[in-house]
Amino acid sequence: MAWIFVLYSFQLVPERNISRWSTWGRHGSYNLTSLQNVDFSADVRKVDGPNNENVNFGLIARLNNSSFYYLMINGNGGLIFGKHLGQNWLDEVKDIKNPFINIGNSTNLLRIVCDNNIITGYINDEIIGSFEDNSNSQGKIGFISSGGDPDGAAVQFDNALVK
Repeated sequence: MAWIFVLYSFQLVPERNISRWSTWGRHGSYNLTSLQNVDFSADVRKVDGPNNENVNFGLIARLNNSSFYYLMINGNGGLIFGKHLGQNWLDEVKDIKNPFINIGNSTNLLRIVCDNNIITGYINDEIIGSFEDNSNSQGKIGFISSGGDPDGAAVQFDNALVK
């Protein structure tokens, strides 16, 4: 079963060095609060803000309290993919210049798939990595972005698809 949410979401992070996320709870008759095996994708584009490694934006899956899996990129073509547990960011894949990322304010299709304990990340239909983990067995999906130093960032998320 696939749920298609063609939406336009805009996330502004005006503060420096802070992350913000937006998640869904219920959408009509669909309960998006305790997803287990999920395939979540969206078009992501930085609208404003610097192109550096401090301004990251992307997708999160299986958010439960403050623990979740993430796939984020930046305007320089870098990526981080991993898990957040408590206050710790644990990057499983980190690349400062990935060839699959459209740099600057270009649109990129990000996708994160949670299949039991295998977490896989895609950028523009290319697998960028996967890892095995059982820290988060279920939770919400959503968008995440971080404001860099010295400026914040504005990010557009569009054409979300949830399977």
